[in-house]
Amino acid sequence: MYMQEMDKDGLLELLRYFHGHLGPNLIAGYRMGLIARSENPRKISAKVYCGSVPPDSCLIDGIQLSSCCTMGKGNIEVVGEGEFKAEFIYPDGDRLIISVKDEALRRMREGLNHDTEEQKSVDVLDMPEEDLFDIVRTSL
Repeated sequence: MYMQEMDKDGLLELLRYFHGHLGPNLIAGYRMGLIARSENPRKISAKVYCGSVPPDSCLIDGIQLSSCCTMGKGNIEVVGEGEFKAEFIYPDGDRLIISVKDEALRRMREGLNHDTEEQKSVDVLDMPEEDLFDIVRTSL
């Protein structure tokens, strides 16, 4: 079963199982990867600009799960620090750059703690794509 076909509870359970807990950064990364695969399901690679320190780096796990770009395959790279942005590169050179909007990031972080992380995760999962992300497509 593809993740897009899962009901919300099943998807959240899968994400929780994979990552160890839920959090809005995980969900944002998951949604970024889904967009990248839906735009172009061919083999892709990713550059992620969030850094390697939790909780920001939780974005990476979400991207790995949904995009099929993984550390094990070596087709994902953490190249930056502190930006909630990922760049997906396709074999033909086309690129898709997805960034979390400043207002969405503020909402994700505001009041975030252990007691609120699950509800914040659901909020990010339910947020309209146009409210959550800036998306830039480039072609060669």
